Amino acid sequence: MKNLLSSKKVFIGLMAAALVVGLSTVAGAVSGPCDDCHTMHNSQDGSNMGPATPQPMLLRGTDPTNSCFGCHVSGGTNGALVAPHGPQVAAAGGGVPLGGALAGGYFSDEGSMGNTHDVLGLSTGDTDIAANLGANFPPGGAAALIGQLNCAGTDGCHGGGGHHANAGNDGSTALNGATTGTSFRFLTGVRGIEDTDYEFSTTATDHNVYIGTFDRATTFDDINDLCASCHGTFHTGQDSGGNWVRHPTDEFLNDSGGGIAAEHQGYTVYNAEVPVGTTNAATFSDPQAAGNGYVLCISCHRAHGSAESDLLRWTYSDMEAGTTGAAGGTGCFRCHTLKDGV
Repeated sequence: MKNLLSSKKVFIGLMAAALVVGLSTVAGAVSGPCDDCHTMHNSQDGSNMGPATPQPMLLRGTDPTNSCFGCHVSGGTNGALVAPHGPQVAAAGGGVPLGGALAGGYFSDEGSMGNTHDVLGLSTGDTDIAANLGANFPPGGAAALIGQLNCAGTDGCHGGGGHHANAGNDGSTALNGATTGTSFRFLTGVRGIEDTDYEFSTTATDHNVYIGTFDRATTFDDINDLCASCHGTFHTGQDSGGNWVRHPTDEFLNDSGGGIAAEHQGYTVYNAEVPVGTTNAATFSDPQAAGNGYVLCISCHRAHGSAESDLLRWTYSDMEAGTTGAAGGTGCFRCHTLKDGV
């Protein structure tokens, strides 16, 4: 699997305090006054216009360590979606944005709890990783990060220049990943369709569309490939005898191998609690049709973080086989439909 940090040149400054009225609902590149985001000299009336520490791209980010947070972290009065800011990925102090988490979840300041990606500016870094490995190795990764994880840049996920070339977020444009601006959520190289409200509300035909394929070692174009850039060993699913040693990714739900096809027949309508990938980036096709329904890393995890351990989408300890309680038909049982009592 490709290593994004070395082969996909992700430029510093991405997800840069980009903000325009209607950014969360209007397609196209960022528009509006340049000085909403940038300052030429970081000086006005004898005072800094942003942080005292200079930011990449002359940005006016309000956090001295991560200029993205100037627009993407709620100050305590903004909901998860509010103009003129972009989608909120954390609240002030690292909590949950008012109005709830969006599709990617949210960053928190509880890095040692293992419930968030520990981005610079909201966390001091995952103390478990540093203590156990002696370096900032991502779980399931073979190489140490150069520094603490960023939203963008050398140790970041999002690519540069996207805000001024955004081609998506209209709920219908199939992004081809050819450039950062034509990539899903500025994740350079990743294809898909962006939900206009970042899954603040969802239906079977109103949600993000994620590409899903069985190409673990060939084409970099889906969100699993991006995750594997840091967590590569988690994406090697079988041993030499064909036995599963890790939960599969890039695997078709309807695979007949090992008699598992019937296991997943109950997942016939897309559910945002457990999103699956599709081979058709141009539509909101339901799984189990036309070769759709591929397991993704984010089928179980939130990309930014969640209230659960390991960035999970649900409380893992509630997943009990045969249950008919409140957890019945949720979480793991959205796909493993023969395992619970519902």
